Amino acid sequence: MNIWIAVLSAITLAYGAYYVIIGILGSLRKRRVIPSARPRKKLAVLIAARNEEGVIGECVASLKAQRYPDRLYDIYVFPNNCTDDTAGAAERAGARVICPDVPIRSKGDVLFFAFERLLSAPEHYDGYLIFDADNIVDEQFLKRANDALLSGVHAAQGYRDSKNPHANWISGSTSIFFWAMDGMYNRPRYKLGMSAAFNGTGILLSAEAARAVHRQTYSLTEDLELTALCAMAGYRLAWINDAVTYDEQPTTFVDSFRQRRRWFGGSFQCFLRYEGQLISLTARRRDTFCLDMMMLFLGTVMQLLGVVPGVITAIAMLIRLLSGQIALWMVVASLLGAAAFSYVVLALFALAVCAMERKIRPGIEKGILMFPIFMLTWLFSNLSVFFAGVPTKWKQIRHGAKRAKRAKTEIAN
Repeated sequence: MNIWIAVLSAITLAYGAYYVIIGILGSLRKRRVIPSARPRKKLAVLIAARNEEGVIGECVASLKAQRYPDRLYDIYVFPNNCTDDTAGAAERAGARVICPDVPIRSKGDVLFFAFERLLSAPEHYDGYLIFDADNIVDEQFLKRANDALLSGVHAAQGYRDSKNPHANWISGSTSIFFWAMDGMYNRPRYKLGMSAAFNGTGILLSAEAARAVHRQTYSLTEDLELTALCAMAGYRLAWINDAVTYDEQPTTFVDSFRQRRRWFGGSFQCFLRYEGQLISLTARRRDTFCLDMMMLFLGTVMQLLGVVPGVITAIAMLIRLLSGQIALWMVVASLLGAAAFSYVVLALFALAVCAMERKIRPGIEKGILMFPIFMLTWLFSNLSVFFAGVPTKWKQIRHGAKRAKRAKTEIAN
């Protein structure tokens, strides 16, 4: 039994070390900068929206306020399965509204429909930008997307920030997670000449890349699936640090748990569908991007393997307790010690992320102090996929006008 614990622990530690080493090496490299250029590229902005009447107007308004010539971009909103006036709100804000005339199950379906319509349209676009309906987009985003395309970039991810990091501990902890993805995953990889990963919103695809990866997505996480498709097509993702999108985070535990369960379920779907292809391409092309995506999707299995040594140890300890080999106080002390150590490590990690990304402001302490609990519940949401199955469909997270107003105040401050 001890051998199995040692083997599984070594495997999961090696997997974690892979990410730590890349993060350290990336932090030692100078930041890569995409040079500024004159506005030249024609861009299409794509927004999928389901019952987003309360926030879509603000999103479109932030896009209309871009420091980029109006003649060089169009904003498209694709309302789907709505029971409110999302379409009307988007149109009044100045967007072009197209209601899909096909069944829509997820955001991936909307994007497939959007590319089907626009890639074959008479109007030519050099690049496509993907945002969520609850976003506020920094005024320089389209300008930096233009710069990226002119520098030869075919796919890129912008900085995913948060609209409401100080609302409560749930939104705060979720914000810290995304800041960690920005600073400890995407930025180091781009600095090392590797590839970033799409992160849900703030996505850029050139017309060439869009045609190459345009297909019906399979999973509940279309961003990770598009990243895998880019890897297999040979397109590395750039990282545009100063192209910022402010995203509204969940503020209720139910919404947050459901969201994280969907993310993990979609990742597991991608593991089952693409892992073999990524392994084959990694071996054939010696491609670090395919290797990195292979490792990312492998994380779904690694989380399960990582729990096994703890379960085995707990069972062994229970057997020894029942047989009188150890006292109850020793079991309690061991559990409390492990819990305290884990809490301190994760809280310090959250603090380090906030410091590194310059996000330490009044109110974020709730997210930092509760981040260990947030990650513990994340483990349960992930493991539930193995025992309860992958969610069968995408479920909406409600975004409200009151939260949007409060988030706008937070961003301004």
